[in-house]
Amino acid sequence: MPKLLVTSRDVPGWGGASTRAYLLFEKLQRDGWDVGFINLIKDSQEEEIRHLFGDSFGNPRSLSGVHTSALREPTWETQPELRELILSSAPRAILAFGFNATLAARSAAPGVPLTFMTVGSRVEHLVETGVVRDFMDFEGRPDTAALDSDRHDREPRAVEGCDRIIVHSPLVRFAFDHRFPGARDKIHPRTISLADLSYDAAREAGTPRTPFAARDIDLLFVASDWARPMKNYALVREIAARLPELRTHVVGAYDAPCPHAVHHGVVPSRLELFTLLGRCKTLACPSLLDAAPNVLFEASAMGCNVVATRNCGNWELCNDELLAERCTADDFVECIRRSLSHAHADNRDRFRGGYDALVEALIRFERISG
Repeated sequence: MPKLLVTSRDVPGWGGASTRAYLLFEKLQRDGWDVGFINLIKDSQEEEIRHLFGDSFGNPRSLSGVHTSALREPTWETQPELRELILSSAPRAILAFGFNATLAARSAAPGVPLTFMTVGSRVEHLVETGVVRDFMDFEGRPDTAALDSDRHDREPRAVEGCDRIIVHSPLVRFAFDHRFPGARDKIHPRTISLADLSYDAAREAGTPRTPFAARDIDLLFVASDWARPMKNYALVREIAARLPELRTHVVGAYDAPCPHAVHHGVVPSRLELFTLLGRCKTLACPSLLDAAPNVLFEASAMGCNVVATRNCGNWELCNDELLAERCTADDFVECIRRSLSHAHADNRDRFRGGYDALVEALIRFERISG
């Protein structure tokens, strides 16, 4: 098949978006696509990333056709090295995960058809800056003036510069409908989740799934970096303090320890994360606004119960008994206690078929069939 280039900011294992992009690349390659992959990192991050992930950073499975490009600030302006890398591979189409990757790809290869695959939305910035308390607050009054007046907001430039958009969660579609009504003709009509890839990765990892009653971790919280206000680390600490009898674990970078919890810091290996999930009864996601946290699917794949609110783009995965009404300690504590009695069936079937839908969309968009 003619070459498709997949690109994403950050590296696999550092956040859900880059991990999903790499998993997609691997599956496309396995399915016979002529496909390449480029990790995009800031040049100032390279030393830290190498320290966390080792020399195999960016390509943990040693796949062919993978490159990493270190971008100079400002990252959205033309990068000669990236331009040379893209043009040397002569892609017929580019699939960019996130607006930063979309801008970098458009600047480097202006003549190549470009699909913007969402991995989040800048509406998260409204939480980061305190304009709204959480997504349910925003949903009631979708005022994005604080974003629209932000000259540093690059998402509108990515929307304008790409050829088409695929959204990956209802939350992002809601945000894009309100922020970019003029771009609706670019947006694929189906919301496409790549949950399939997470279930495949968990199965292929082969890590053990301890029987639910014998699991030695009651409660797990996972994020790459808890310093981001939208991840709501204050609520993690409050929940853990309210449930001191539980065996609580926290994964991710943090500034202050969480009381009554075991800390693992950044977990660079998905195998290590799957191992933790296989020992865990319940994963809770307390985010104030999170477009589509991939860890919910990874937890589901490893037999964990999932507790979240409608602030998470993947909230429909949750069993009705485990969906917290509001993002408060009271509501989370109630759902968590309920979750520990037994394994609750989730709604994973609602998210099936995303990979096939994406392939179909790419073939139709780019006319890249065999």
